[in-house]
Amino acid sequence: MLGVAVAVAFSIAAEGLFFTALALGVFLPIWALHPGRRAQARAALPAFLRGLGVTTLTAGALLAYPLWLHFAGPQRFHGTGFDPVIHAEDIAAYAAYPRRSLAGEAGLGTSLAPNPTEENSFFGVPLLLLAAVCLGYLWRRDRALRATVAALGGTAVVFAVLSWGPRAKWAGRHTDTPLPFLLLDNLPVVNAALPARLALIVAPVFGVLLAYTVDRLRADPPRRRAVRAAWGLGLAVALLPLLPTPLLTGVREPVPAFITAGTWREYVSPGGTLTPLPLTLDVTPDGQRWQAYALAHRQGEFRIPAGFFLGPGGPDGRGRIGPPPRTFDTLMDQAGRTGLVPIVTEGSIRLSLADLRYWGVEVVVLADRVHGAKYDLDEDALRRTATALLGPPQRVDDVWLWRVPPA
Repeated sequence: MLGVAVAVAFSIAAEGLFFTALALGVFLPIWALHPGRRAQARAALPAFLRGLGVTTLTAGALLAYPLWLHFAGPQRFHGTGFDPVIHAEDIAAYAAYPRRSLAGEAGLGTSLAPNPTEENSFFGVPLLLLAAVCLGYLWRRDRALRATVAALGGTAVVFAVLSWGPRAKWAGRHTDTPLPFLLLDNLPVVNAALPARLALIVAPVFGVLLAYTVDRLRADPPRRRAVRAAWGLGLAVALLPLLPTPLLTGVREPVPAFITAGTWREYVSPGGTLTPLPLTLDVTPDGQRWQAYALAHRQGEFRIPAGFFLGPGGPDGRGRIGPPPRTFDTLMDQAGRTGLVPIVTEGSIRLSLADLRYWGVEVVVLADRVHGAKYDLDEDALRRTATALLGPPQRVDDVWLWRVPPA
């Protein structure tokens, strides 16, 4: 059963499975080596190892091909396109509040996260203090729980430190102080993990500590009313400021009628390739939305020459976000971001056409409004640049369209 669960978890979220394994790899040894649990752990070890062996065989059989493809298949790479120094937790972030929380709405939020969608360690000072108090309370009041409490505390400390990445960062200032993650950064699989996300292991540890504490307080409530009130106040002060507020949302431009009406099928052969302008990336995601619309409405499918994904092509065999840049997409990106038409020469025209033919692009499409995930894009500069490279466009439905001439 565990082997099947591992295979399913790998298929749903391999990163989450990896973090779970790491957490258990720290928690279990601390628990088993605690003086109060050594005999129990020693007695359970044979059955544990047998179960782990069956799990390995079962999950290994189910995941043999996915794992081969993942680690030894074509276009493999090691590491990611993300810098572990940048995508690490600021030490001060553990005492800060997330922006999309009641405390953040009150003006106590910060910009210490590596990106605004991953405020993984923003617990606030009250919750840090409460977790420490819970740790001490459970250790003192429940001897049977001491091994578990020690393992929870050890796990939280280990992954909090690892989440700080290879070099310490404090209050937004990077330092040269080396940290333990630096020793792990070149290990296989670990080098593909973002240190900041290891803080996600700390959150459930705090949750378990709070749950054990509340359970203990309910089973054996303090006799003094003032003590009960102090616990209630502590929980409220630690947790209420962290209540989430609604996520910020924005309205994207609608998918062009050229796609929704299925007109694209008149210009793209079955399974052929079109590209929007600029090419699809994490900051310009329209092309993948267009693909998703066509698939969801059973229009068929078309390929695009880029996208928001991790793939090969980074330095030293590491991965990168999207494909390696070429002349055509570099020129279009420059035009969209700056609003300036780059200098176009016969050489850049020849290289751009070679790029489009390399990708197998049949048509280039520019919508009237292009969504930029992090900055506004200049559609007029995009159209003028594409016209300089490919000639005058056609107006089809609500898009500008350029056909790519055959070689």
